[in-house]
Amino acid sequence: MTLLDLSLDELLSTTRSVRKRLDFSRPVPDEVITACVRLALQAPAGSNIPRTRFVVVRDADTRRKLAELYYAVYNDLYRGSASYVRRVGPADAAEDRQQRVGDSVDYLAHHLAEAPVIVIACLAGMRIEGPLAHMGPTFLGQAAPAMWNFMLAARARGLGTCWTTMHLFRERDAADVLGIPYDTVQQVCLTPLAYTLGTQFQTAHRDDPETYIHWDRWDPSKPVPAPWPGFGDSQSEGSAMTDVEEITNLLSRYCRAIDDRQWDELAELLAEDVRFEMGDVTESRQELFDYMKDHLWPAGKHLTMNPAIVVDDDTAHADSDWIYLDANNSIAVAGRYSDDFARRDGRWVFTVRRIATSGGGTEQ
Repeated sequence: MTLLDLSLDELLSTTRSVRKRLDFSRPVPDEVITACVRLALQAPAGSNIPRTRFVVVRDADTRRKLAELYYAVYNDLYRGSASYVRRVGPADAAEDRQQRVGDSVDYLAHHLAEAPVIVIACLAGMRIEGPLAHMGPTFLGQAAPAMWNFMLAARARGLGTCWTTMHLFRERDAADVLGIPYDTVQQVCLTPLAYTLGTQFQTAHRDDPETYIHWDRWDPSKPVPAPWPGFGDSQSEGSAMTDVEEITNLLSRYCRAIDDRQWDELAELLAEDVRFEMGDVTESRQELFDYMKDHLWPAGKHLTMNPAIVVDDDTAHADSDWIYLDANNSIAVAGRYSDDFARRDGRWVFTVRRIATSGGGTEQ
């Protein structure tokens, strides 16, 4: 197996997002993939439990199916959105460079199935649900590769680092200390930085890479770590959600029902005598539905965030932030929900929803 003659600094500064220069005609041997995974597993792992798994797809039909999903999102959502690569970036001489990146992005969307291998990185035993779940990896991908490059560059210069997220349980307080605008800037991790006492470190113990590689599709016979409590088995039968989890789920289901115009689904979430206060006031479920037919916004996406939930036996209250994304996935309006709930017939339902809006329009 031949390695390129690159210094560490060259490696870190030239590892680009490669799309148009991928050689689709050249097979990638399994032993090369295994060697890459072996090194990937040397990355630090939270609580020293490696949860990363690699689904390595070589089968042509499976690659084609994945590529079709990829293209559907690219064509139906991304290309028409405000975040499309050709619509962002500088408006100067660098614009040509941005358009070349756009050419590259477009190319991959049309040719992904031709790659001899597609690799899906997974976290075993951990899952975040809700309307923003799919954005978690997207947001993390904006910072994690850069931070890891920083840590590798520091190691080459005799400095030690440690990726930790402990402080994020008090992220807002940390933002206040540092002057970070909490509403628009997400903290991802913290690391100390200091020269090390000596420069020799041992490799970490890891199982054979075959334990972590799932060839062509997920192999349920391979071991995985126990699920992270509350984040790894949310859909399995017998794993009853707590009251707070049920109410959080209720908030998310409301957003999806509104956005998809699923009136039967929405009716299940609301008490028959539900009261909505949104400038105008409705006093029942039917009255609310009649009101919505005249005032509902165009198709978009409601997102609920930062719920603070207090449960008192069979009643509960929650305050949460919300945003409304328009058809271009741009924030059109934002505000806050203040909700009351009751447990009726064994399930939680809305009894009162109070809506504060920071932009124009009447929110639902």
